[in-house]
Amino acid sequence: MGDRLIRPLRALIKAARHPADKAVRVPVTTNDEIGRLSAAFNDLAEHRERLEEQVAAHRSAADLAGVGAVHRVHRRAGAAAGDPCGPRHGSAR
Repeated sequence: MGDRLIRPLRALIKAARHPADKAVRVPVTTNDEIGRLSAAFNDLAEHRERLEEQVAAHRSAADLAGVGAVHRVHRRAGAAAGDPCGPRHGSAR
């Protein structure tokens, strides 16, 4: 009986000590409180992983949008200077 209780708790403790490891999951071996706690831990880890992926995707999109905005500013500056194509790198003026 003790091993049945101790083993899942040890797995939870070990997983909780490595919060930076996104791949860490614990086995769900029972349907009692320990099993439900293990399942909740796994749900939390999966939710966190999805959120981190969404944040990374939003950052990438924001970075790309920022690059596009810089190009638009350069084109407008070039058009204002009389060059409808925008400034060209390395061109002499």
